[in-house]
Amino acid sequence: MLLNPDYVKKSKRDDKVELFYKFDNDLYEGKYFLVVIKVNTRCFILTAYITDAIKKGDTLYEQKPKNGL
Repeated sequence: MLLNPDYVKKSKRDDKVELFYKFDNDLYEGKYFLVVIKVNTRCFILTAYITDAIKKGDTLYEQKPKNGL
């Protein structure tokens, strides 16, 4: 999931926290799986959970559509 996210956002509260989102219609019933990591000398996972919305904040990465549109 961390290797192939759909979106990566920077936290609005902590500039060392990044949010990795992966959408799956079947596995997560049309929701996103979110992994929150802290980036410093040692990166580590703070939490992970299912959510139906992407939080506001700066987008660091967005996966392009596979069909080229």
